[in-house]
Amino acid sequence: MTNVTYADFEAQKEENKINVIVLEEGYTRISNELLEGILTAGLTQHQLLVVMAIIRKTYGYNKKIDWVSNWQISELTGLLPHKCSAAKSALLKRKILISSGRFVGINQCLSEWKDKTCVNEMLPESGNQPNDYPNEVQLFQLSHDKLPESGNNIKSYPNQANTKDKLQKTIY
Repeated sequence: MTNVTYADFEAQKEENKINVIVLEEGYTRISNELLEGILTAGLTQHQLLVVMAIIRKTYGYNKKIDWVSNWQISELTGLLPHKCSAAKSALLKRKILISSGRFVGINQCLSEWKDKTCVNEMLPESGNQPNDYPNEVQLFQLSHDKLPESGNNIKSYPNQANTKDKLQKTIY
């Protein structure tokens, strides 16, 4: 008996196949001005991935706004859904994205987009706000005579005093 092995050249041809983009299979139309606005917006990697996924889900289907869940964005980008949600929230605050209920889309008015510095200015600075509550008592203003001198004066209940098991060590 002889052993015969047949060469499979078809498998090698499939491995060397070059992936060429074919426009007939579909494409997403996007304005050059919008693309340049996205490039100059200073987005983080997660935010850029979320913007591109929303463009794909909206403009890819010739819609300006559509219902896009965090799970759908996660499927397209490979990010975790809670990371997609955080990036989407940041983009909504910067008004790069617009939303109406569950529907999300790209804000086409680039002049409304806010820079990162504008978003930081909207946040209140701690310590610079006036005290709106005159009866508010700070912790350091409490009188020390109301506090106990030490924690030893606390009465303990008899069944809660010591619950540690006392096992004898036996050597075998």
